[in-house]
Amino acid sequence: MLRAARAYAKAAGVPLRTVSRRAYGDSRFFASLARGSSFSAPNYDKIMGWLADPARWPDGAVSGAVVDPFAAVEKESAP
Repeated sequence: MLRAARAYAKAAGVPLRTVSRRAYGDSRFFASLARGSSFSAPNYDKIMGWLADPARWPDGAVSGAVVDPFAAVEKESAP
């Protein structure tokens, strides 16, 4: 989720705190997450649902981090 939010921040040219406010309603959420805080499944669904909307992305190009959020994890754990 944090990887997807960072991808959106980069694509939209906004700070991560802005993405946090837009997607979750709290500008500190992703900073807290980066420090190791946990999150609930409903919050994950809310944020990933927000990030998955192509209308929110510049040129409608949703990041692969949203489409397949576990791709990087799978690649890192592959033998």
